[in-house]
Amino acid sequence: MFERLKKALVESFVGAIGLGWLFAQGVLHFAYVFTGPLAGWISSREYFALTSRVPSPGFWFRDSLLELARSLALLLLAYVLLRWLYFKPPQEVKPLFQPDDAYHPQQEGGKISPNPEDPPENRFEGVLAWYRDWCAKAAERAVEDDPLMALRGSGKALWADEHANHYVRRLREGWE
Repeated sequence: MFERLKKALVESFVGAIGLGWLFAQGVLHFAYVFTGPLAGWISSREYFALTSRVPSPGFWFRDSLLELARSLALLLLAYVLLRWLYFKPPQEVKPLFQPDDAYHPQQEGGKISPNPEDPPENRFEGVLAWYRDWCAKAAERAVEDDPLMALRGSGKALWADEHANHYVRRLREGWE
């Protein structure tokens, strides 16, 4: 439901117009933070001049607190709507290979670490050697600890007499 609303607001430009109005109102109310106490002070001076009463001295900063709250609320609402309407959520970044991943590193067929000759000036040879050893040990532990990888080759004796393809063909002979 929200995706349809989002699409309608973006495609009809109603969202852009609404966001512009919200940002404008937020800036306007922020300006009132500074002009509100001044306007209140001027109007109170004129009122007290007409009634011949003594005005209270100074600006009334409590008048600006309400405008500040309105300004922050409008700007926050405009920001949230802007993010929702026009920005994509961040995509999940795939992490680098870790030795405790659920697959065997030999199945990837890709490079896990750079060749020692690739880095500039071979400054990282010691680090790369340590990383290669660490990954090799971790891969051995992963094979030993993984129950599925431990089953590799366990049924070899069952299929010693017949190839798997011949077995499947023999099963499918009477299917038509």
